[in-house]
Amino acid sequence: MSLSTLCQACGLCCDGSLFTFVSVDAEQARKLLARDMALELRKDGGYRLHQRCSALEGTSCRVYEDRPASCRSYVCLLGTALEEGELSLNGALEFVREAHARIAALDATLPVRADASTNPVQYVRQSRAGERPALSDEGLKSWERVRDFLQRTFTGRHGMR
Repeated sequence: MSLSTLCQACGLCCDGSLFTFVSVDAEQARKLLARDMALELRKDGGYRLHQRCSALEGTSCRVYEDRPASCRSYVCLLGTALEEGELSLNGALEFVREAHARIAALDATLPVRADASTNPVQYVRQSRAGERPALSDEGLKSWERVRDFLQRTFTGRHGMR
C-alpha cells in the first residue's frame, strides 16, 4: 500500500520527467484505445504510449488499476528503497516534493510555453535535440540540478542529457 501511495503522489514516471514513452503489447493497446488513450504504432508493429500519459490527472493515474504491464512492473529507485525498508513513506514523499520543486524551478527558467502539456524536462530534451530554443545559462544549471537529482533518486540512469 505504501508503494501505491508513493506512486500516486509522485507521477514523475508518467508525466514525461523520467521517460518519453512506455511500450505496450497489442492486448494492452486494445484496452487503452478502448479508453480513448492515444497510442503510437511503432514500425515493428508494437505500440507505445507517449509520456506525458493522457491518463495522468495531476499526479494520479485514472486507469491505475488497469495500467499497462510495463507501468505496473516499474518501480523506481525511491520505490525500491521504500519497499526494502530503507526509507519511510514520509521520507520518500519528501524526495518527491524535492523533485517537484526542482522541476518547478527549472520551469521558471524556461520560456513561457503555449503548450502547457510539455513538461519542463521534456522541453529541455527537445531543446538539447535542437527542436526548441537553446537554454539560458541559468536554465542549463537548473537542468543539471534536476537531471542529477532524478538520476540519483529515481532512475539510476546516467544517459539523460
